[in-house]
Amino acid sequence: MEDFFFERYETTFPGKTKFIILNAIFFSLGHIIYLNPIVISFTFIGGLIFAWNYYEHRSTFWVTLEHAVYGNIVFTSGLGVYFYHGTLQ
Repeated sequence: MEDFFFERYETTFPGKTKFIILNAIFFSLGHIIYLNPIVISFTFIGGLIFAWNYYEHRSTFWVTLEHAVYGNIVFTSGLGVYFYHGTLQ
């Protein structure tokens, strides 16, 4: 997703800061299925980190690895409850 987003819209939205923030917004909206505003906040912050790292290094591999590591940290620290609670009724 990062590759598609960056390649497609980098010329449309010039400027590093605006582009990274827009990417983080889209990343957090991709997690709206969890129906929890805390998840949206967490993923927005994560999206900022992922977008910045991709912008600097142009490596989908490292961003994917980073997403996996941070996701594991979220779930092992107990914060994962916010991610699965909203989808279970």
